[in-house]
Amino acid sequence: MQSAQSLEKMDTRSAQNITTNLGPLEAHINRVREANSPEEVKDVIQSAVESTQVLVFGELLDLPAVKQLKDTEYSGYLKLLELFAYGTFQDYQRECGSYPALNEAMTKKLRFLTMATLASRSRSLRYPELLSELGLSTRRELEDLIIEAMYARIVTGKLDQRTASLEVDRALARDVAEDLSAVSRVLENWCASCEATLEAIEKECERSSKLKNQHQERIHALESRIQSLKAANIDDGEEPPAAKHKVRVKM
Repeated sequence: MQSAQSLEKMDTRSAQNITTNLGPLEAHINRVREANSPEEVKDVIQSAVESTQVLVFGELLDLPAVKQLKDTEYSGYLKLLELFAYGTFQDYQRECGSYPALNEAMTKKLRFLTMATLASRSRSLRYPELLSELGLSTRRELEDLIIEAMYARIVTGKLDQRTASLEVDRALARDVAEDLSAVSRVLENWCASCEATLEAIEKECERSSKLKNQHQERIHALESRIQSLKAANIDDGEEPPAAKHKVRVKM
């Protein structure tokens, strides 16, 4: 690990400039709208995925001019934009031949975004998993990348040297793919679980209410029995217990 002083000197200018400010994104959207050819749209996409200030891409993907790249020689750039919107570094490695080549800045940014995705799935990320998912070979490389990601507010948390893990507090929210079937299934299962839980609670409430009523009926019956016994004792001429022990004082 580097000292705090050396970290301050580290060249993290590109990472520190990454924000969720929509200004740079809007600038790229306007450039696409003003573009006169697919090549110009391709150039805007190249700029967006390189920019350290653009971290969400959904609005770009929704633009007709961007969608139309699918049927052009620049279709790879549409796929590249989708990769940076909701893909991971492993997605790129599996099909790197179908994407335009990534430069150093784009590679680092994709690793940042991949880290955000992993952090959204688990609050504790072990180094071996991170090394594999981010395509890194050494612990030093990984820790330096995590520190830069923290400076950039891609993730916030702490490095645990003892367990060799990143303990996540929060992570950047990324775009969601248009295919929401998996999300829909999760929500449907969650709703079904909630309904089952609610039904169980209602049944338990009914049972508790029934038990309460039965308990109250037993109390009333017992009180009635006590009153009946008291009345029977008085009718037989017996003094109430308190009267038996009453001391009479003669004047």
